[in-house]
Amino acid sequence: MKKTFFVKKLAACLLLLAMLTGITACGGKKKTDVSPTDVSPEIANLVGTWYEDGLSVLDPRTLTVSEDGSYTLAYKGGGASYGTVKAEYEEHPDGTKSLWYNFYEEDGTFWAGFAADESDPVPGEIYSGQDGEMHFLREGYVRTAAEDYLGVWACGRITVAITKEKKYYDVNVSWASSAAEYDRWNYHCQFDEVTGTLICTSGATHVNSVVSESGEEKVKVLYQDGSGSFQLKNGVLHWYDDQDGTGDGLDLLKDSVG
Repeated sequence: MKKTFFVKKLAACLLLLAMLTGITACGGKKKTDVSPTDVSPEIANLVGTWYEDGLSVLDPRTLTVSEDGSYTLAYKGGGASYGTVKAEYEEHPDGTKSLWYNFYEEDGTFWAGFAADESDPVPGEIYSGQDGEMHFLREGYVRTAAEDYLGVWACGRITVAITKEKKYYDVNVSWASSAAEYDRWNYHCQFDEVTGTLICTSGATHVNSVVSESGEEKVKVLYQDGSGSFQLKNGVLHWYDDQDGTGDGLDLLKDSVG
């Protein structure tokens, strides 16, 4: 009687062991070293499908970032490479840090790093390295069109009027520091199809005007060969002046009247 009980118990244990072995061998999914709970919030914001910008390359690739922190880079002609994404900070000499999305192949080899814009935690597009050689757009992301810039934008006492003249875009910035003093900037820009940005490479001007109590206006030219750019992101216009960075940190919203 005891022998029969022992045999039945042994058989049950062997059956349970076989079931566990079958689950391990036939899970159907590739085992990864990273679980969803281990992935940083920054990487979680990258999860999804990304398409390489077809304006900058002949054979755009498809990049898929999974919830477990792994990625797949599929080639247009077939084949793919795999790896892991990490959120890593680069420390600068002045003590500041910048966030990068760094992609490593399966063997740990560094593939590419994409600069993260921490003011835009869920990006619609990402650029690689310092030169932005690789450019990927999130699935469903609508690229900024040149016409989206046209109109009047404002932030406090600052107004930015953007008009089109043939293939160029005239950007006129006015900033009133008081009722009697204001600054004006003028940029002659072209639209960059790849970055979706208005860019002025030279010829920008900046003047300061002061009106006296008698009504006499005194104009001072601060520069006549400046440069800068304007970028529209999530409905907000950002102004970058290469000479003095005047527009840094400003969020310009479109004037519905303008």
